Amino acid sequence: MIKITMLMLLAVTHVFANLDHAPKNFKIESKKFVFVDFVKADYFLTFDVASEKATYKAVITFNQPVAGSPIFDIIEMPSTSKVNGKNDKAIQISSPGDETKYVSLSSTLDSGFHTFEFTGNIKTNTDFTSDSARSGFWMSDLTDRRYLEQYLPTNLEFDQFAMSMDVKVTGTQTPHRIFTNGTLSEKSSNHFHIAYPDYFSSSSVYFHLSEKGRFKIKSFSHKSIDGREIPIVTYSKSSWSLYEIEKNTLKVMKELESKFGPWGHPSLTAYIAGMGGMEHSGATITSRSALGHELTHSYFARGVLPTNGNSGWLDEAVASWRDKGYKASSSPGYSATNLAAFSNYKRTTTTKAYTEGAAFMAYINLKLNGNLEGFLKKMYEDYLHGQWTTEIFLKELNDFSGMDFSNSFNKYVYGSNEKKEHNKHNARKGSPMHPKLTKQQLLDLL
Repeated sequence: MIKITMLMLLAVTHVFANLDHAPKNFKIESKKFVFVDFVKADYFLTFDVASEKATYKAVITFNQPVAGSPIFDIIEMPSTSKVNGKNDKAIQISSPGDETKYVSLSSTLDSGFHTFEFTGNIKTNTDFTSDSARSGFWMSDLTDRRYLEQYLPTNLEFDQFAMSMDVKVTGTQTPHRIFTNGTLSEKSSNHFHIAYPDYFSSSSVYFHLSEKGRFKIKSFSHKSIDGREIPIVTYSKSSWSLYEIEKNTLKVMKELESKFGPWGHPSLTAYIAGMGGMEHSGATITSRSALGHELTHSYFARGVLPTNGNSGWLDEAVASWRDKGYKASSSPGYSATNLAAFSNYKRTTTTKAYTEGAAFMAYINLKLNGNLEGFLKKMYEDYLHGQWTTEIFLKELNDFSGMDFSNSFNKYVYGSNEKKEHNKHNARKGSPMHPKLTKQQLLDLL
């Protein structure tokens, strides 16, 4: 009884709130599959150097709104699965229209609070040497199922929930360290604990484990306009990559704060990798040239979070508009396109966000007499650590401006009959900030 009461208290502030942004539940034959609300996920990770094996145990509390089989995701199917203490079987299912894949259970659950317990292996972007373990939870919004589900059981991007990681490196005496955007504590040698806030989603987490001494590190701080001293850790394999990194980082942070408001995270961690680029909440893996773009995403993408593939275009459009100098244009420069009228089950961002999306932001900027920055600042203030959708963006834009942008959105955002993208094998086209990396290149980043 006490346990149930505590779970209810933990969930009361957001029961089913994120489910407003979930896709519709669906049936496969007569079996009903239900999107659920994660309350808390505790992960126990072991990287054993002697056996060259990484494993996890996941304990997840969730709230299910109606009876059915719960939907979640994990790419590498769990070795064992339990729900409410009883053995079960994880099964892979397809969304309506085969837009994406999910994982569910063989059993059917009643509505209410439940607990998953999984064990499994972590293989993706994980490697070992004779005396060390290396693992990076690299992510992508341009390829399907490339968030936390690559590594651990998690929910979809619409959900926000508290997470913790207990991380052990065994079978070696070599000291290790973790770069992360959570609250990190070292319990003993090679034993760490990370707490992530309850506004994180499956796209927020930054986790990079390696032996100490592998990377050059430059630490400094930024005095935020709200008076906070923001600790910053930048790191790279190359000393050259960190040349003038303090000056460049502080310049971008001052720019962004002047445009949109105080940095919304307790810290900044930046891996200057020399290739690739991906945003996390108050963290990034980036090249020097993409630094400004990725830090913008700590405002829009991982400060104000998208919920699915139909809202992911917003933050890429804003960041690309910023990259091009905050332009104002009398026309988007295209007749019509689809940025946000895909299936509600779509989980990836259209690459048109970098081009047509940025051009549309420039068009809005002119309509607002050059005050798109003011609108975005208000959105950031109102939705920081919350979520936005295209529909929310449009409504707030209309309210802010006193104008009706519905026709413009119908033409320039929803205006194409193309319901699916046909460049799945060329997903990074039009994405200079996020070039596609091979499996070996991703391992090399470790």
